[in-house]
Amino acid sequence: MGLLPVVGITSPALITCKSHANPKIQRLNQSTSETTVSWTSRITLLTRNGRLAEAAKEFSGMRLSGVEPNHITFIALLSGCGDFPSGSEALGDLLHGYASKLGLDRNHVMVGTAIIGMYSKRGRVKKARCVFDYMEDKNSVTWNTMIDGYMRSGQLDNAAKMFDKMPERDLISWTAMINGFVKKGFHEEALAWFREMQISGVKPDYVAIIAALNACTNLGALSFGLWVHRYVMSQDFKNNVRFLTKWRNEL
Repeated sequence: MGLLPVVGITSPALITCKSHANPKIQRLNQSTSETTVSWTSRITLLTRNGRLAEAAKEFSGMRLSGVEPNHITFIALLSGCGDFPSGSEALGDLLHGYASKLGLDRNHVMVGTAIIGMYSKRGRVKKARCVFDYMEDKNSVTWNTMIDGYMRSGQLDNAAKMFDKMPERDLISWTAMINGFVKKGFHEEALAWFREMQISGVKPDYVAIIAALNACTNLGALSFGLWVHRYVMSQDFKNNVRFLTKWRNEL
């Protein structure tokens, strides 16, 4: 593996491969599950709090100590690069390269999906699609992440084509399409997809309901809006605090 620069450092600290670590440190810090978990826990906590530069430094220390990262380590850092993209592009690319050298981008569905999510959130959808096509195994999360990436970038036709190719469509798949159309201002299309979801027998969640109500408001579709309102009153949503809060914020 090459050298990985730490985010936000003008003269980057280096994340080196195990062979560059001090042999004594390597013997002292064998790659046991306990040490990997402890390093990864700190890295995950830092990334979740947006402290990506510190997480990268921690990862550098982990590698210099001779401790091997696991798939959770990669997922935490890749997710951080996607959620907090400012200044993290080089780190994300190099993490992808490291994961690729280990075969994780192709053979580990969670790591591959995290890489797709990272590139999608940055608008690098072509790169995300390359990773998607290269993966040996995909689950519904992988497909939904790629669909969301297309919707984020405004590639609605590609999102619909990806949706049509899915082996099995779930609630998240439908909701990603409906919500994506609403966010891009295609409210009629959003309601058409909402109806199709109903016909397919998939029960909408509060996110899909909010998206449908938003579309109704923008279109002035009173009758459909009243139907959605009655549906909400007949379901558990009326007592869902998250739903009610989001409803008030959106409408």
